[in-house]
Formats: sequence, C-alpha cells, structure tokens
Amino acid sequence: MATVSILMGSFLGFFGAIAAWLFFDVSLLSAVSLYFATAVGFGLLPVLSCALRNSGNGSGPHGVPVGAGR
Repeated sequence: MATVSILMGSFLGFFGAIAAWLFFDVSLLSAVSLYFATAVGFGLLPVLSCALRNSGNGSGPHGVPVGAGR
C-alpha cells in the first residue's frame, strides 16, 4: 500500500511541480522540493495510519502481547 501511495504522490508531485514552475513562477529548487514533499507525504500516510490504528491496544504486531518477558 505504501508503494502505491508513493507512486501516486510522485505523479501528483510531478504535475504539481511542473505547474508551479511553469505557470506560477516558482523557482526550480522550490518545485523539486514540492515534488519530494508530496511523494514522501503521500508515502507516509498509510504508514502513519497503520501506526495510529495499532498503537493503543496494548499489543505488538499480530496481536502478540507486549510484556516484560519479551
């Protein structure tokens, strides 16, 4: 899922950076920064979603309890 999000962010970031550079008179460095920020941001969304969903139940991955004996 993260791979799909990174690809989607790359496509959206590419077209957003090209539009910003060509039409809105943004510098090339700022356009490239927009591209990378969009790609990384979209890539982190599913990772953060999974981390927040599983953080409060007191267990580790796959429902394994987290304790002192681990």
